[in-house]
Amino acid sequence: MGLIVKPHNFAAGQAALATEVNSDFDTIYSEFNGQIDTANISTNQTRIQWGYFVGLGVPPSAAPIDILFKTPADIVVTPVELYIAYTTGGSLKTAEVDLIDITGGGFIAINTATPSTAAPNTPASTTSFVAGSIAASRTLILRITIQATFTGEDLSVHFIGKQLLTT
Repeated sequence: MGLIVKPHNFAAGQAALATEVNSDFDTIYSEFNGQIDTANISTNQTRIQWGYFVGLGVPPSAAPIDILFKTPADIVVTPVELYIAYTTGGSLKTAEVDLIDITGGGFIAINTATPSTAAPNTPASTTSFVAGSIAASRTLILRITIQATFTGEDLSVHFIGKQLLTT
């Protein structure tokens, strides 16, 4: 199957006939129902999002919190964004996050800037990472560092990456 071509174009002010509108939709439906192939997806150019989310509720304070997770076995992830936020609590109480690769006993920082938030509903994020991608099946930690006097609640951390589709 090739690229999808729209059979009818409508101009402003022109009455659209139901049969023509339905024909446009039918063209899409018939292609999506089992006929999508690499002609419709740009090989080695289409990316999908991959992410990891942690919601901590009321986190303990004064100690780093390490959340351990593993990248999927079948994909390579390119980092896009590392994000931290909390919704309630006192201002000027800092919470920050780093992404670290600990595969094989190593300790490699993935982000090159640390997002830090110090006020409720004021998220912080970074899009600054070491060059390259994170290989499949890597063991990572999200290291959350919280001030001893942190009183925030509903702390959330997100790591978002993208994966290159290959066919």
